[in-house]
Amino acid sequence: MSALSDKIKSDLIKLSKSNGHLQSIIKRLESGNANLSDVDDFAQATGAVLKKVFEKSISESPKAFTDEQLIAEILGDIFGDNYELINSVAENIQKQLDKAAGIGIKPQRADFPSERIENLAKVTAQKDLTDKTSLSEFTASVENINGSIFTDYVKTNADFRSKAGLKVYVIRSDHSKCCAWCSKLAGKYVYPDVPKDVWRRHKRCTCEITYVNEKAGTYDQI
Repeated sequence: MSALSDKIKSDLIKLSKSNGHLQSIIKRLESGNANLSDVDDFAQATGAVLKKVFEKSISESPKAFTDEQLIAEILGDIFGDNYELINSVAENIQKQLDKAAGIGIKPQRADFPSERIENLAKVTAQKDLTDKTSLSEFTASVENINGSIFTDYVKTNADFRSKAGLKVYVIRSDHSKCCAWCSKLAGKYVYPDVPKDVWRRHKRCTCEITYVNEKAGTYDQI
């Protein structure tokens, strides 16, 4: 992999360790009392850190982000790590919740978002990221893809567990801080009767999307 990718990874580790918000989430995840809401927070927080790292990298090496193949390689490498990280965290928390609820279903992984990454690389190569608007659009897409890794996990596991015989509820929460479109989608749905837009995230969307099994208990466990 490219030296630039290695540099981005190094910067990502450093910034993650110094980010108080992310570290507080990690402490919750390690407490033994975490839930899937904490995993959603983790996915969004790591996306925010990744945004800052890319802003730094682009300011230092703008020409590197004009080569579609290089961009695709860098994004694939970075998101590959985050895909593994977010899924591992989600699986660990899910197993803890399942153990407490007496559920023995193995957590499932959604496919890696290869197509979205390739499309972002193609679009990015055609833009000048030294332009603030173009840079903002790129980093918003980076955050969106990072958050979607957990959303895809939720969708995949809601489907798998429903088919396994559990009653599954999908919950989308806007925390009263989002747009009118998102506010209309906020709610608790019995899977599979879930509007397709519930799974969608527009750029800079901060909605929380998670699920709970019937046997897992109450809404408060989400």
